[in-house]
Amino acid sequence: MSHLYTLRQVHKLPLPIETTWNFFADASNLLIVNPPHLDLKIDTDIEGEVQPGQFINFKMKPMLGIGVSWVSKITHVERYKLFVDEQVTGPFGFWQHQHHFKEVDGGTEVTDLIYYKMPFRNLGELAA
Repeated sequence: MSHLYTLRQVHKLPLPIETTWNFFADASNLLIVNPPHLDLKIDTDIEGEVQPGQFINFKMKPMLGIGVSWVSKITHVERYKLFVDEQVTGPFGFWQHQHHFKEVDGGTEVTDLIYYKMPFRNLGELAA
């Protein structure tokens, strides 16, 4: 049985919540925030702010230059508070990424919560 893992990161940005939201809620900025070695490509026409029900298709090379396709769906959006994307198809057994935004003194706190299961059962657990 595979385990559900959690990754949590919190960043404080010295920017107003509107500016922070507008950057992160624009899926084309994924190309900026992901490391170049992933060779991330977005195969979906995306314009403007993420919307519930929106699908985003990616291609990337996360390990050893091996290409992986990934389809993500935006499942929840509360403007200036949070949005959630979930893997529909891709490399993980399960993937949900919550992006939380909170106005704080001097800027915006951004909290990423990622819940995931490794693929390939026991072999994936070893890799985790």
